[in-house]
Amino acid sequence: MIITKQKLNTLIAAAAKETKFYAPVEGSNGIEYVETTGEQPIAFDYVNVKLSSKGIFFPQREVLCTFCSGSLKDIPVPEDKLIVFGGRPCDARSLLYLDRIFEDQSTQFADPYYVTRRQNALMITLACNEPAATCFCTTVGGNPTESEGSDILVFELGNELMFEDFTEKGREFIEKYEEFFDYTTDDHMVLKDEKAKQATEALNNRSANFNVPEKEKLDNIFEEAIWETVTNNCLGCGACTYLCPTCHCFDITDETNG
Repeated sequence: MIITKQKLNTLIAAAAKETKFYAPVEGSNGIEYVETTGEQPIAFDYVNVKLSSKGIFFPQREVLCTFCSGSLKDIPVPEDKLIVFGGRPCDARSLLYLDRIFEDQSTQFADPYYVTRRQNALMITLACNEPAATCFCTTVGGNPTESEGSDILVFELGNELMFEDFTEKGREFIEKYEEFFDYTTDDHMVLKDEKAKQATEALNNRSANFNVPEKEKLDNIFEEAIWETVTNNCLGCGACTYLCPTCHCFDITDETNG
């Protein structure tokens, strides 16, 4: 289905009445995900955000429980419905790696906070037309227009956006808000295929000399002195873990107030 960029904010306003709607907008730290109801202009002129959508599902800080006057009180698992719009295919795919850690139902350690947010979320991903010089998704099995991890994949065709659903969640969303859309034409499909081909070819040419280190090579250099040098420069702030879309390390601490 097709919707114009001007009409997108009307769709967002309608959807935001029933669910939390996150989208990339221009903020104090560049392009960032914010909860919006359609008033702010959605950013399209960007390669990717500094902080991926991981922060929506796995926040940097989160209170799990409180203890006061001998009473322990759990913080309820969030039940809000979520729509996350505008992430790139690589970020949508990265969440599948976090799912393997936090949604593992074969153990007692599945994270109910993460799991509930993911189950309640609709992922609307924006395909890449012009990957950055630093992008390399095709080298690691990805693609600038892949749908893995997305409920809906959106193709930017000039002033129009083409919505293509890949899951039942995505199909239900488009059907629910069908009044905001028009049907695609053959011209739309041709333009979509052209842009997808151009983006993939650009990445393939760029990634020709990019080699992913083999695990055996990493194992062999694990004890080398270079890592000690790197460690000495680390402040232990956890910023790298927070920035990386697939990092899942965390700590649990007690904090005293009053």
